[in-house]
Amino acid sequence: MGLAVSILTMRVFKRALMGALMLDLLLTACSAPHFVPRERSLFPGLDEYSVAPARQPALKDAKEDFLLAQRGLVPAHAKPVSADTWGRVRVFDGEGYRVIVKEQDPLARHPKGPDIILYSSLTGAAPYHYDLVENLWNE
Repeated sequence: MGLAVSILTMRVFKRALMGALMLDLLLTACSAPHFVPRERSLFPGLDEYSVAPARQPALKDAKEDFLLAQRGLVPAHAKPVSADTWGRVRVFDGEGYRVIVKEQDPLARHPKGPDIILYSSLTGAAPYHYDLVENLWNE
């Protein structure tokens, strides 16, 4: 009798553990940033809904390129315009926008991060400028 209760208890415990693991997997998969639509604009102060429907694909490309630059990767849609190797600044031009990537130099003190300019041809209004540039100072 004791062995049967022990086996039954093991089965119940195993099911409960598997259920908890599946719930944990479900909750962590649902909390991934790519799964939930963005609640706020990537660019604060820019009304993305006011951009003309014909310019929405270019705005999408600009957002993707800015996110790639933020991660230190080369923009996918914008073409390289110039690269200042001394200042570690790279400039990319896209359709109606410009992405400027400022890279960190371990020997110098200068800003680091991505910078984007959306021209009025893309926004339909005034040009828009946004950056995530940080001033890094070596100690």
